[in-house]
Amino acid sequence: MDSSSIDGSQAGNLISLEMYNVLSACELYDKVLAAVTDNGTNVAMGMNDMGLHCITCYAHRVNLAVVQAIEAVPELDEVKQKVSTVVREQQSMPRSKSKSGF
Repeated sequence: MDSSSIDGSQAGNLISLEMYNVLSACELYDKVLAAVTDNGTNVAMGMNDMGLHCITCYAHRVNLAVVQAIEAVPELDEVKQKVSTVVREQQSMPRSKSKSGF
């Protein structure tokens, strides 16, 4: 479908206009009943403007809750730093191909 960004203001009416354009271009405007979104009220407003039911992404909500919980425990800062370092190091290492070639 589409993976574009909205420059400048991300007001609900602009989001609904962009969503309308994408769905219309794909000939899906009259076939979509709902949209999975983040918790942004602007996104919910945009979907509501189009008459779409808004379904909040469960994984996004869990992620927000976990981040908030981690930030609430100052003692976890050192652990968070160490984990971030390990992840960065792993991401920078060259990856070897498996026997299947993938």
